[in-house]
Amino acid sequence: MEQFDKQVYELYELLHKGDAVDFPGLRKSAAYQELFQAAQDTEPEDFGEFLGLFEYLAFHLAGGEDDKARFFGKSMEELPDLILQDMESVNGSN
Repeated sequence: MEQFDKQVYELYELLHKGDAVDFPGLRKSAAYQELFQAAQDTEPEDFGEFLGLFEYLAFHLAGGEDDKARFFGKSMEELPDLILQDMESVNGSN
């Protein structure tokens, strides 16, 4: 599995196990909520389906055209780590 896929799979596993339910970032962001729901609805053997959805949502996670968005201008390769770091920092601040 490529490095990017491994990063996304790490995010997927966290969401799928429900460990991310308490992260306030998930409740604040529609994109996070979509990722969480997709992880609940996708079995591990169907990870490719989740990866495809993550790629589709990456545009929104990166803020699309909104230059004030948290992840604006970040590459697909950067997003999995940034999302995990963001979720950890938000959770850690509580």
